[in-house]
Amino acid sequence: MLVEFFVVPIAGCLLLLIAAWRALSALASALHWSAWAPAAVIAGFVATLLGLGLRNSRQEKLRMRREREEQLEMEQRYPGCDVLRLSNGDWFLTDRSTGREYQPTEAATVLRH
Repeated sequence: MLVEFFVVPIAGCLLLLIAAWRALSALASALHWSAWAPAAVIAGFVATLLGLGLRNSRQEKLRMRREREEQLEMEQRYPGCDVLRLSNGDWFLTDRSTGREYQPTEAATVLRH
């Protein structure tokens, strides 16, 4: 498991970086670019990947927080029910005392995603 999830990805990334370095170095020497150009391109690519990963992580945290808040709001609105969000965004309410589906009255509004 350590090899599959740790060693192999690191070795793959190193091989990819070495291949990119060699290709960019050959291109830089053919086009008479500075010697630091391949390093700048690789650093920019890695920084872009890190930035996108951080942004996606932040968005996922915000989405999970919003979903938790909506879940808590529904649990407070219907204290005698177990609350479950369905994949289509609707809420499924189960009455705790009977175990049957709870149908809210027409006056109650159910949050929808």
